[in-house]
Amino acid sequence: MQSCCIAGRCPCEAKLPTRLIERTQRRAESRWFERRRPLLEFDAAIFTELERAILLHVPDRHWREHLHELAILRDGLQSRSTDRSDALAGYRREAAELFQKRRELIGRETVTYLFTARVQAAEQA
Repeated sequence: MQSCCIAGRCPCEAKLPTRLIERTQRRAESRWFERRRPLLEFDAAIFTELERAILLHVPDRHWREHLHELAILRDGLQSRSTDRSDALAGYRREAAELFQKRRELIGRETVTYLFTARVQAAEQA
């Protein structure tokens, strides 16, 4: 399932044949396990901690940025709208769009960090 999916419904999947999606997912999983194997042999605890740190840090940072964006959105809509119900409807619509974009960014950034992170042995004195 892609990062843009909500509850199993993905507009992207309608554009791509199911077999292509499944093949791409299998390739990604295979490459991930190939990438993990040498690092796990080096030191499983360090790599597990690295994975954990990335999987916690990226969504946390994006969540804080999302809350900041929502505050800016709220302030902007309040100043533009005279009708309170219009402001609320506009806020909900734009907030949902921001959240969807943020989820996609989280997915991309997390995968990028996981696939490009490097673990180096510390030099002993």
